[in-house]
Amino acid sequence: MELILKAMDYANQAHRNQVRKGSKLPYIVHPFAVGLILKDQNCSEEMVAAGILHDTIEDTDVTYEDIKTHFGETVAFYVISVTEPDKTKSWDERKQHTIDKLKTAPIEVKLIKAADK
Repeated sequence: MELILKAMDYANQAHRNQVRKGSKLPYIVHPFAVGLILKDQNCSEEMVAAGILHDTIEDTDVTYEDIKTHFGETVAFYVISVTEPDKTKSWDERKQHTIDKLKTAPIEVKLIKAADK
């Protein structure tokens, strides 16, 4: 549980000034919801932590190395596996990249991405 609480604190800090698109809700509501879905499905602590952290690399200044340092290689792998690599590409290109990547991804990565959706 300590890893999950640490991820909650870290993600909350990383997303502290963000709001959800089209609303005034704090952004952190979404990553916490993803973590809750994974926890409710009895996923590992590493998967729950990665679910909570899943948007940090993509939408904040947090790097892969930061996640790896603070949460270990497994969590960092899960997070980077669900991170869009190039936000300059079109929405269609980014989503197709995600679909292609998920075809061969480990089940844990697929579950984290499904919880995100």
